[in-house]
Amino acid sequence: MSLDLELEERVDTIVIIQQQELQEKLQKFLQNIFGAVKKNVGEDVYLLALEKGHSQHLGDVLQHNGLSSFVFFGVQPKDVGFQGQFQTNRVSRYGNLQVIVAPNLDRLQSDVAAKKLLWAQLQQCFRR
Repeated sequence: MSLDLELEERVDTIVIIQQQELQEKLQKFLQNIFGAVKKNVGEDVYLLALEKGHSQHLGDVLQHNGLSSFVFFGVQPKDVGFQGQFQTNRVSRYGNLQVIVAPNLDRLQSDVAAKKLLWAQLQQCFRR
């Protein structure tokens, strides 16, 4: 199934999480993560929650002019139709896009080592 999203012009990053992680405390954690790299969830960052076991294809979303990166938390890129191999905790390329695959938010919240790895990747991805 192809997914059509209405992206504001300012959106340059899409974050994909598992639907069950749409809890208030995890959303605040996510806002803090992106705030640290001067990104605002809801303005520069579009949040997409996928139900476990369901896949979507992003289709025309990949053509959005300002889009530069995707960050996956506990979701695999293949779940949205990305082809290829993507390593966890590494900035990868998908065409003109930068892609980060990270553990789910719940694990990140309690795993200091995983947070440090993510922080390094986010700094590399969002260098200004």
